[in-house]
Amino acid sequence: MIQLELQEDKINRQVHYTYAQAKDIEGTYPLKNNSFVYNRAPDGYLFQLVELDISCSCEAGVNVGIVEMSDGHYYTGWNIWAGVENRETLVRIETDVYFVNFSKSLHSWECKEYTIATRSKKTDAPFKTCCIVWYYLRKMSPLEKYQYAVIQPKGEHIRKAGATTVESTEE
Repeated sequence: MIQLELQEDKINRQVHYTYAQAKDIEGTYPLKNNSFVYNRAPDGYLFQLVELDISCSCEAGVNVGIVEMSDGHYYTGWNIWAGVENRETLVRIETDVYFVNFSKSLHSWECKEYTIATRSKKTDAPFKTCCIVWYYLRKMSPLEKYQYAVIQPKGEHIRKAGATTVESTEE
């Protein structure tokens, strides 16, 4: 198998098609209408996030929901526990009939990993989006490697907390 060399000077994109089922009226945790997509930069690199483009179809107010992008792995479950907040939010968008396409600058935010969370706001319809994350890869210094090993460790045991659906795109 040929290994492609990672290009640091070229802009990259990651496309995520997210799906959150219709809102659970019961409100029991874990809420079934939450969906999480997780992505981690390759070993030795950081994401330098440029922009997040979001598109969803909204016919007669059916495809309505919330999209949130966070630095790191998302644990809080949309503030489900009292006093627990996600203070790493980079972008939060609520779609409706009038606003279905968004483009948000991420101001070259640097992170090792990010999470895109989606949530349906309707009880009778799912929420479907296409999220495109634009980024550059930047090589990490030895000190940053140690820092992120502590702050955002790469461990499968950590990813079991919270989310009802988690996809890891790093392999």
